[in-house]
Amino acid sequence: MRFEELLTAVRSAVATILVRQHNIRPTDVARALGVSPATVTQYLKGRAGKVELLRRDPTMWSRVEVFSEEVAKGIRFGLTRSWSEEVEELVMGLIRERKASGDRRPLDDSVRLKILKRIELEERSAARALELASKSVDPLVSMLLRQIASDSIRHADILMSLLRVLEGGASTSARDYGVLREMLAFEEQAESENLSELIGSEDPLVRALLMSVDLDERKHEALLKELIRTSSG
Repeated sequence: MRFEELLTAVRSAVATILVRQHNIRPTDVARALGVSPATVTQYLKGRAGKVELLRRDPTMWSRVEVFSEEVAKGIRFGLTRSWSEEVEELVMGLIRERKASGDRRPLDDSVRLKILKRIELEERSAARALELASKSVDPLVSMLLRQIASDSIRHADILMSLLRVLEGGASTSARDYGVLREMLAFEEQAESENLSELIGSEDPLVRALLMSVDLDERKHEALLKELIRTSSG
């Protein structure tokens, strides 16, 4: 398919997935894709695009499903921007992949499904934590719950990015480890002071929050050191 044909097919597929699988309103789908509501109606009726050609290619269809999940997540979290540029980038990526060697194996469906379910679980956890945080009158309890929500959202973003890479959405041949070395220098300074020891408190919630900061700093430093060590090796 040419670019224009594939673009229409991808838009049609994404619109159908968002409405029928994620229960997103057609008007929100139209805004997300940068098309008119009438065009979305045509997509849902199957009168635009060669969607069946996408379905016959497991790798291409998987990429479309993952992208649709990402758009649905953004809409659920209140983002009202257009993803039209990302759709075009996706189409260009699909075209490049079809021109490349055809021996790439798609990610196993069972693995992809497990990752998508974990992403959904992380998003539900974030939503629940934010809901409970808004109900709590204790600022420290609210802070802890919002931290859990933030972690869950970050986990979902990490898994979504990994899924796109594993499905062939980005190159893994080159990594910019230079910036990681710069970041490590800052993390070593932050990790040098243990907040749990610096701020003494008998309140278990205060200690837990301080410990969470200390553990994050140690985790960041350990991750950066391991990445730099393996890349140098």
